[in-house]
Amino acid sequence: MAKSQKSRQRATATRGAPPVAPAELSPAAAAWVATIEADYRLEDHQRQVLLEAARAWDRAQQARALIARDGLTYVAKSRIYSHPRRADREARERAVRKAHG
Repeated sequence: MAKSQKSRQRATATRGAPPVAPAELSPAAAAWVATIEADYRLEDHQRQVLLEAARAWDRAQQARALIARDGLTYVAKSRIYSHPRRADREARERAVRKAHG
């Protein structure tokens, strides 16, 4: 048996029951988390990053649905504004560019 197969079997045997995804995740995000956790043995900090990625994906899906419903812009007091969800994303992107820049 190959060395990687042995280590994978050992990890599977010592792993026990996989952790349950948080209830606030959408079914699709929870299924994705469960798939990753079934395939990999994650340390606590890695699981936290995975869960934050799933939460971010859910928020992005919610924002897409709102923008699809409301449009990219809205008019108030004779001015055109970006949808707040779009503006939030743009602000986050500017902050990341500034932090890395």
